[in-house]
Amino acid sequence: MDHPRAYTAFMSIGVFVFIALVVAAVMARRFPIAAEGGGRPWTDYPRGHVTSPSQARDNLVVEIKPGAYPPRALGLPAQRRPPSDSWLLDADSDRDRFRRIETVLTPEQAMREIAVRFLEMRSAIDRDRLALAQYEWNRSTRAAEIALLMRPANQERVEEEFLLGPWKELGAALAARDAAGVAIAFEATRNACLQCHVTRGRAFLNDHPVFEAVAPQPVTPQ
Repeated sequence: MDHPRAYTAFMSIGVFVFIALVVAAVMARRFPIAAEGGGRPWTDYPRGHVTSPSQARDNLVVEIKPGAYPPRALGLPAQRRPPSDSWLLDADSDRDRFRRIETVLTPEQAMREIAVRFLEMRSAIDRDRLALAQYEWNRSTRAAEIALLMRPANQERVEEEFLLGPWKELGAALAARDAAGVAIAFEATRNACLQCHVTRGRAFLNDHPVFEAVAPQPVTPQ
């Protein structure tokens, strides 16, 4: 038997096995999945990308069952993999990932964007920057369409009372660079917003400072 070759082959296999064990140990530490009644204690897994168990105990105090890990906020299902910064990929299935996305992406975000752009539109109009105002109108329209995508039951009413009414007239006036028409359509749009809130039983929204900020400026007598 060729002893040098046998020794070399033995060492190669040993090195391969050693590397495989190291990789398995690293993966087990990075992605531990606890089986029912077994696995690592929940206090031993890291939060985010922290790998120190001692820091994990400082960061996480949640009572959970073996084999299920947070996040379980907002009624979302638990996950088998310990949570990390990969809050979507850590979910057990694509269905759970889509549920997380739906939870994060709410129409309220689109409405806040519209409020900010409405304020910026008014500023552009007051400074006679109608091209900028038209840009804000276009982006606000897209935000409204995204909000309706998330709340399709409101689409017909919102289109009839708002998007196809004063809002459309405001867009046409901006495109025509008609300063007088823009002023009239902008005020009509503001009033439509206020009336919509009242009709929906949410008149308190009219107390938002954005509506005061975009209110018509009083004319000072000469």
